[in-house]
Amino acid sequence: MALKESLLDSCSPLASGHSAEWREHLSYAIDHAAHLLPAQGPITVFIHHNTLHAFEHLPFDEAVRQGAEMFGCQPYLSEDRYRAELGRGRIRFDKLRAVLRDDLGSSADESIVRLPTRMELRLAMVEHPIWSGPAAELDYLMAETDALRQVRPDISAVARGRLIAEARRWVMRELRGRTGPRIPSWSAELLNRFGRSNIESWSPTDWEAVALESLWRVCLDGVAQLPNVELSKGPSSRHRDLIVRATQFDPDLWVHDLLIRYCASFLDQGVSHWPLPDRSRGLFRSFLQLYSRRGGPPDEWLSGLRGEATRLLDRNVEPLESVRESLELLGVPENEWEEYISATLLALRGWGGILRQVETRGDRVAHPVPPGTLVEFVAVRLLLDRLAAAHVAEIGIGYTGPLANLRDELRTRLPGAIPLTTTQRAFPIFQLSQVLGWAPDELHRLSPTEWVSLVGEIEGFSGIERRRVFHLAYEHRFRNRTLTRSASMRHIVGRTGTVPASRSSPAWTSAKNLSAGTSKRSRPKSRPSGPPGSSGWRCTTAVRRTLTSCRYARSSSRLGTGSKNRRLTRRFTDSGRKPAKRSGPRPVTFKREPVLPSPVPC
Repeated sequence: MALKESLLDSCSPLASGHSAEWREHLSYAIDHAAHLLPAQGPITVFIHHNTLHAFEHLPFDEAVRQGAEMFGCQPYLSEDRYRAELGRGRIRFDKLRAVLRDDLGSSADESIVRLPTRMELRLAMVEHPIWSGPAAELDYLMAETDALRQVRPDISAVARGRLIAEARRWVMRELRGRTGPRIPSWSAELLNRFGRSNIESWSPTDWEAVALESLWRVCLDGVAQLPNVELSKGPSSRHRDLIVRATQFDPDLWVHDLLIRYCASFLDQGVSHWPLPDRSRGLFRSFLQLYSRRGGPPDEWLSGLRGEATRLLDRNVEPLESVRESLELLGVPENEWEEYISATLLALRGWGGILRQVETRGDRVAHPVPPGTLVEFVAVRLLLDRLAAAHVAEIGIGYTGPLANLRDELRTRLPGAIPLTTTQRAFPIFQLSQVLGWAPDELHRLSPTEWVSLVGEIEGFSGIERRRVFHLAYEHRFRNRTLTRSASMRHIVGRTGTVPASRSSPAWTSAKNLSAGTSKRSRPKSRPSGPPGSSGWRCTTAVRRTLTSCRYARSSSRLGTGSKNRRLTRRFTDSGRKPAKRSGPRPVTFKREPVLPSPVPC
């Protein structure tokens, strides 16, 4: 409770004579963050909306990467999905080669440490899956599976045979019975484990295991002499992100539980039986009036909410001033306002987007909200974030100091950047060596500089880059087909002046053709969609007569099925009479005409 009391004591009213600079900066930060929110609204017709509209000024690849980092999603499909499309022919291998050659340019045919060319290396990494994972998982994989006893099943017989043959030649000529600085230290233990005395009678299965063991040991020795590479998650701007990593609590769960219910009540369009009190005063004032009353929520983390709401009401603090006050208490400097507010709004982007849309397009709803509602939403959100962070700091890590220093305190309790282990860096090389048929002795002869070049080339072509190449090849075929079809249509239209009709979807037969008589093949295969009698439909006598006769012919053909119907048909045939027509009004068939759609506000 000491932290909460100090928090309330530190809250002083902002002077009214502040300059307009911080107001403009804060308003710009909120407005800029609003462009990241989903632009959603009442859907009266199906329309397309670009979910990355805030990144439309960027190239596609850069836009999807920034969007993935901002929204916490994936920029492309997974490599397994792309390889499945490659297997069924949706992605052509020659298109992958063309995309890689366009990316690499003149460096595509350059040799890497005398082993493969850069083009061959990247093609192998695209065609075959290169697995990775945590160090403990890879250690288990190498110890408990057949990874060191059998070559990968997707390897060609040529590469497999070359790997085993070269490994056997290296063992028989250089490793058996020799010692020295150029002989690896693990060779004696490996040969003794498989039986050095009867090496001449080793089976092909034994030689395969020896080749894989030698290859794996060489890869471990090669990457062990490289400088460490650390995996960093990057700085976290929000207090919540640091709290989740340092403790077992998630303050957003508490804040969202209250905000979702309150925003739903505030945006009610007359459905609720009990309207929100003081809704006409805006989201911020209504929230303060509601939670400044006695008998508030029983949640422990909200024990200071009533005092804060009362203080803000008594001192008539504006929403924008409350936002600045919360940022100062949370220790967010002015140069981090845009990043922090964007992350805060995106934490509950759905409700933030709805509030933004109802605020800017009040003509689409029955009960619009006043201007500045999004600023008031940010003020309420930061107020709740302060209370939740203070409560977690006290019960989670026992911190009772100023809230402005909480982020620094949390960063000191987090573990440092985790470097990649030798197993994690050696495993991709071990897989590529099997794919490309690299012999263990070839890798063993590489110098430390060559190992740096080889590992850097492999790690530089990361999973995101491979998925980007897959995506470009995935769209290449569809784009070429579309442009080729468009070019051919343009050529035909420019030459004849008419658009050729599609053979797969015949047009609705006109009344003139129907009145002249239509065959079964020329009749439309399906009736027009939409309710008969609605706007855009009209009934014609020719259409009605023709379709009625067709319906009568089908009913007559159905009459001849079944024993009873066959007797009825025979009776009508013997007497020379036709079956009686069905009683009731004559069936009416409608035909669709093009009608301009009614204007819809956008």
